[in-house]
Amino acid sequence: MHARPTGATLATLEPGEGVWVAPDGAPARGMVVEAIEGSGERLRLRLAGVADRDAAAALTGAVLEVPPERVVAPDDPDTYFVEELVGCEMRAGGRPLGEVTGVHAAPANDIIEVAGDEGPLLIPFTADAIEEVDLDAGIIRVRADLLD
Repeated sequence: MHARPTGATLATLEPGEGVWVAPDGAPARGMVVEAIEGSGERLRLRLAGVADRDAAAALTGAVLEVPPERVVAPDDPDTYFVEELVGCEMRAGGRPLGEVTGVHAAPANDIIEVAGDEGPLLIPFTADAIEEVDLDAGIIRVRADLLD
């Protein structure tokens, strides 16, 4: 089956390692990598139990996930995993805005969704809006005047 990686990790898998495969609308199931070929955007995986083209075609559009401990950390210190941001407290100046509940990809920039007291807030995840991301403290600070 062909796979389109969204990060560097998929290409580093070795035969015998496990992955989670979630076909469209179906629950994820554990599978074992038998072989991996190619590089960049053109990877081809052979998974145990996927014996023919029909079985591979049944996985078209499936989401393939690796175990968290196998995820390659980003090279850029200003790049974050969504899981790292969700649950952080968002603050504008000293004022708490709420908890980050999601991150949405958008054409111009990602958008952070915050569960605010008066409903959801959408904050652009840009250098102009975000002053600091402190994952150790679980706090993301935005410009104090951003929501005025």
